[in-house]
Amino acid sequence: STEEVGSESEEEVAIEEEASASQEEDFGVEYLLKQDEDREGEGENDSAPAPGPKKEITDIAAAAESLQPKGYTLATTQVKTPIPYLLRGILREYQHIGLDWLVTMYEKKLNGILADEMGLGKTIQTISLLAHLACEKGSWGPHLIIVPTSVMLNWEMEIKRWCPSFKILTYYGAQKERKLKRQ
Repeated sequence: STEEVGSESEEEVAIEEEASASQEEDFGVEYLLKQDEDREGEGENDSAPAPGPKKEITDIAAAAESLQPKGYTLATTQVKTPIPYLLRGILREYQHIGLDWLVTMYEKKLNGILADEMGLGKTIQTISLLAHLACEKGSWGPHLIIVPTSVMLNWEMEIKRWCPSFKILTYYGAQKERKLKRQ
């Protein structure tokens, strides 16, 4: 009947609109590559050779670098991410900026490495990101954190100290012990 055809086309339009909206919000490597191709296509010949993998990696790195904070204090950079309410403790300015960067990378579906000197709070920034995901995104996990056994106890203590509402399962031990934990 005519009504059925009309409802199917409305559903198709709704599905297409949803797909279009999700594509606009989608980021990651594909997004960065497309963004770079769009920039290259403006005012250039179509006869130009296709970029090689090395150029793509360079372009992706440049686009990812553009997402990095431009300053080291809250006065010299723009931070949009609030400190999660689950967090017990006070983040230093540079840790808050690091949290904002981690959230930006997460939202853009990009990977990043949080690397700095020992003792500056990479563990706390990572815990802050997990707290942000719980508070703002409703993502309580499970999350997998892989660390050397030499710092496993430290991570467990820091999570309990900074975010006591998180449940922790330390997955360590002999094969039989690990099997018991999986059950």
